[in-house]
Amino acid sequence: MKHRVLVVDEDPALADILRLLLARNGYEVEIAASPGTALALLAKLRFDVVVSDVVLQGVDGFSLGRQIRGNAATADIPIVFLTALDSVEDEFEGYLAGADAWITKPFRAADLLDHLDRILLRNSRPASSGRLAAIRDAGRVIACVTGTRARLLRAACKAAFCELEVVPALEKALSRADREKFDLLVCESTPGADVPGQVDSFLDHFGLSLPVLFLLEATAIVPGPRDRRRTIRLPATVEELSEQLRTAIRNGGMP
Repeated sequence: MKHRVLVVDEDPALADILRLLLARNGYEVEIAASPGTALALLAKLRFDVVVSDVVLQGVDGFSLGRQIRGNAATADIPIVFLTALDSVEDEFEGYLAGADAWITKPFRAADLLDHLDRILLRNSRPASSGRLAAIRDAGRVIACVTGTRARLLRAACKAAFCELEVVPALEKALSRADREKFDLLVCESTPGADVPGQVDSFLDHFGLSLPVLFLLEATAIVPGPRDRRRTIRLPATVEELSEQLRTAIRNGGMP
């Protein structure tokens, strides 16, 4: 069965190019010239992914993304923003609005197709069933973070194609890490709190080899050396954090 893509773009020439490109690569394509038309199509048809411009008349792409994410019937549909906006701030807002990928114009056809393949492969991957599961879900992250750090991490995980579970309480996050299969633990470390010590004690006690990434303010003391531990200084961009996530998962936490 063909995957169905909804393209949202006011430029009819580009919309036609995208229709031809995607159709030639096995996708079924619907075109919406406005956010209103896009929402109407989403209410009638089931789509596997939405590819949308950001600069649109009336409701912009960010608002469209938030509406898609805010509706239970469409909340799980991946969103790719295809846009001429290229600032870090725009990209960050895009991921906060629900994007699974951010591609800037002009773009290469191969890049768009590669992003769609990765997104659809990720969404079809079976979920893991615990620490001893036979199937390993690459890129499954559990995090003990709050506030703006949680929003930054959500955006970075989307950019890195990682599945994210946020558990604000450290004890509950560690308990989940013991009972389920995750590839990375992310924790914020604040002055005066021995979060690294608590994490190390828990992992050592239960014999877990889960790699850990600590989010540290620029003035915070870096935790002592540990073979499974990585750190990143804040503030950091979505791109910087997403690269750290990919590296930590790929290398098993080794610096």
